[in-house]
Amino acid sequence: MLRRRKNTIRSLRHDDGKGTIDKKEIKEIARNYFQHLFTSNWSEDTTHVFSGIERYVSEEVNSKWIENYTKEEIITTLKEIGPTKA
Repeated sequence: MLRRRKNTIRSLRHDDGKGTIDKKEIKEIARNYFQHLFTSNWSEDTTHVFSGIERYVSEEVNSKWIENYTKEEIITTLKEIGPTKA
């Protein structure tokens, strides 16, 4: 019989830097963090949110993706879509 190890958060830090090991406080810190993360204005500095995520799209590829489409590209694409497709 295999016993899997549970992932556990043993401690967290408050915004003021003070750490805690109290389970109720850990739950509250996590809840507040994610509530703020998903309801906050994205104009804030989000560097800390994405700091652990490796970048897969190069600047060159990204600049291609965000270019405006030409009228010809749009017409060609629309013609390629089947008549029963949305």
